[in-house]
Amino acid sequence: MQLKQPAGKITLFLLLLALLLLLAIHTRLHAYAYDDAYIHFRIAKHLSELGQPYFNPGEVIKTSSSSAWTILLASFTELTSWVGVRIDLPLWISIWNALVTWLGGILFARLIFHAGRKQFSIFQAIFYFLIYVAILLPASIGLMEVPTAMLLALGGFWLLVNHNPVTLLLFAIGPFFRLELAIVLGLVMIYVFIARPFSLKKGIIYGLAGLLPLAIYDLYYFGTLIPNTVYAKSKVYELSSLETIRDISCTILSCDQFPAWNFFNSGWLISVLVILSVLVTVLTLSLVFIMQVKSGLQSRKTRRFDPSIRMEHIFLFWGAGLIGLYSFGETLVFPWYVPLYLIPIVLSIILSFDLRGQWLYRRTLKFLFSLVILGLANSVMLISLGAFVDLTYLPGFELGARVRQYIHVGGSLYRLFPEATLMTSEIGGLGYGFEGYILDGAGLATPSALAYHPLPVPEKRSTALTGAIPTEFIRENSPDIIVSYDVFIEDFLRNDSLETYERVNCPVFLSDDRQRENEPKLWNSAYLNVLIKQESGSGPILPAQSLINNLYNMVCE
Repeated sequence: MQLKQPAGKITLFLLLLALLLLLAIHTRLHAYAYDDAYIHFRIAKHLSELGQPYFNPGEVIKTSSSSAWTILLASFTELTSWVGVRIDLPLWISIWNALVTWLGGILFARLIFHAGRKQFSIFQAIFYFLIYVAILLPASIGLMEVPTAMLLALGGFWLLVNHNPVTLLLFAIGPFFRLELAIVLGLVMIYVFIARPFSLKKGIIYGLAGLLPLAIYDLYYFGTLIPNTVYAKSKVYELSSLETIRDISCTILSCDQFPAWNFFNSGWLISVLVILSVLVTVLTLSLVFIMQVKSGLQSRKTRRFDPSIRMEHIFLFWGAGLIGLYSFGETLVFPWYVPLYLIPIVLSIILSFDLRGQWLYRRTLKFLFSLVILGLANSVMLISLGAFVDLTYLPGFELGARVRQYIHVGGSLYRLFPEATLMTSEIGGLGYGFEGYILDGAGLATPSALAYHPLPVPEKRSTALTGAIPTEFIRENSPDIIVSYDVFIEDFLRNDSLETYERVNCPVFLSDDRQRENEPKLWNSAYLNVLIKQESGSGPILPAQSLINNLYNMVCE
């Protein structure tokens, strides 16, 4: 993509402005990251300090779903320690994600122009850049590994369209950032075998250079390539394939972030949005597939090989294939999963706009695509308002606020009881604050908990999507401390065993977050339960009555 004067200067100015805005948004919101991000942070800390990439030191469990990401995080920690800088890892990763998202947006636009053989346009370049940023922004400000994984994938495709065998090096590394990118590696290998854009021998060498070191790393430390989280989440969360398809379709239109969703939680508008989302998703994928098949048949008749059409196939099968895998596996789709299937689908749609002889299809596809853009624009607007106007506009503000409270409470408890065993079912923020031993009631870091899952609904938990702590698991392990919101320990709170614990009801959020809402609640709970056992195996964990009386001030705020 060639930049011409003065177009090049204008584009450069706009891109630098976009980078500054991304840096501002990320750094202002970095404290409201996803809870899962802190799982990686804790493991990276143990890898850097102890040489053990485990959630609890000494326990050989592949808790992180991204070995390459934890290695990168540990490298950040090591690098800053060498130069004598005290690192605030979440802040550093917010800056990293802003840069990676910005670079990914540039590469996304360049890839469209190159693969689609389009003429350069400032408006189009900025438009495509913004689409990419809008899709990736929630995962990026959530401090997840997805922006880095997507940059690797786009970099691989950029090298692929330029017939560079190094492409297989990047694609081979990709699954170690996000396991879902294994499907991309498979598709690209098929493409390389058929199209022969470079020597197969060179491609295999580069692919093995990316694959073997990380595979050996996983096998050496864990004895497996598959994260325990894959099995744990599939067992703890129960939903049907249709529910997964519904949730995926809703993420494509961002329907859960529209006012109708927030203000009419049981109204017909939500049903309309969900149905519309499913229809748009199915119709869009069907149209793209039909258009690509027809164009492929026309190319075959004329014996003309068009590599851009092949790229469209890869992107379509990547996105649709991943949706199929999620649906078949009845997967609970978290927000940071969305870019993994939406970005390739959007790429395939954009590249399909220029297919010849498909006037009606292209018009319909552009209309459907405009609905997706509307949802993305709404999402970016709410995130921007959350960053610069009022945090309560931020989608998932309450979830981010709970992580801040988790970190604070976890840190307070560790200072008071560094030798205690803490049990919870959300191990990210608490694990980052509480540096001691943690038992995971949802089984991600403690596989023995999975023997009691899935819990029946409604006898043991409110919904099948709640990662509740089994009461039997609590009895078996008798933890010194339990930290949880009501929704995760409903069954235990009804149990007589509660009498053996001193209960502290911490506020649902920290004071500054509470002030932003009139009656702050999370999952219908106004408190975070901190249960501290009065007697542990080695004696009383609460040795003095004065300590009991001051627990609230010492643990909460």
